[in-house]
Amino acid sequence: MGVPVLVRTRGETGRLLGSQVADVEPPVWWVECNAAEDVDGSEVPAMRFAGALVAQVGGVVWVDDPAYVERSGVGG
Repeated sequence: MGVPVLVRTRGETGRLLGSQVADVEPPVWWVECNAAEDVDGSEVPAMRFAGALVAQVGGVVWVDDPAYVERSGVGG
């Protein structure tokens, strides 16, 4: 996991991530959660962490590959 980054610029999330999050208004915290691509099942704890974080503080989980969510077996 990287260091959380405070995003204050309007439209920045949409510019970086596309229309799925274009309506997210700043300020927002950008938190990355990555899983090892070469380890089977690593997406499960990554998605669980992301989901738990959003459940606690609100927000959006953005995934660039919908199959990642499907493989994790964690809602999406």
